[in-house]
Amino acid sequence: MVQNYSQEIVQRTELFAWQVEQLRFSGDFYIYNPLQYAWKMHEAYLRTYLAHPVKTLMLGMNPPDLLAWLKTVSLLVRWML
Repeated sequence: MVQNYSQEIVQRTELFAWQVEQLRFSGDFYIYNPLQYAWKMHEAYLRTYLAHPVKTLMLGMNPPDLLAWLKTVSLLVRWML
């Protein structure tokens, strides 16, 4: 049976983003939450790539070698299809 897990994952990620926002640190610095400022793009990514069953979902920020990362994602997407 094929299930769409995107809604469940989106809800869990929203909860996690809220929990991260509740964290407080002492110090003279600024901490940003990418799950807040980039939420719409992240949610679209989750809904797009979890609409069908997958074995792997790549998550992360600022890959050190963007070209190598894109080639890896391209290969993974071809493998998943």
